[in-house]
Amino acid sequence: MAKSAHSTKMAELNTPNPQAPEGRGSIPPERRTVTPTPDDVKAQADSDDDSVADAARKAAAEQTRAAKDAAAARASDQAARLRDAGESFDPGSFAHAASERLADNLSDAARSIRDTDLTHVADDLASFARRQPLLFFGGAALLGFAAGRMLKASERADTDTTGLSPHDRGVS
Repeated sequence: MAKSAHSTKMAELNTPNPQAPEGRGSIPPERRTVTPTPDDVKAQADSDDDSVADAARKAAAEQTRAAKDAAAARASDQAARLRDAGESFDPGSFAHAASERLADNLSDAARSIRDTDLTHVADDLASFARRQPLLFFGGAALLGFAAGRMLKASERADTDTTGLSPHDRGVS
């Protein structure tokens, strides 16, 4: 990390001056200090803020890239499984053709996930939300309700034979 202007001034002032008399009333070099100016303090704070923001941006970008790669890999894996499952059907059957079509679409989705820059997706989503706020918030509410129903359904499916839910059994 580079030295700040304040620490450079301190180092210059704390360097002994061989021409200065060390007599009575003089301040030894190690005791001299300079009060930083408001501009020095602001410059140091801005520098610290920039480095923290840059580190946060880099960490977020790395996590986003890892999540994107994991989602693409998962989609590719599911496409391969779907294609393998389709092979068990007769080659001319509807099930075989449907599984092949779904596998192709899932492979395309995986490729699209891999190739898409998520910052552009976020910008497009924000732009859409500004142009169509009612549709955007309606869709968000619909997704929220769907997620709630799925969670409730998974909790019901997790109920054991005693009729107790995992929450009632003390299981997290």
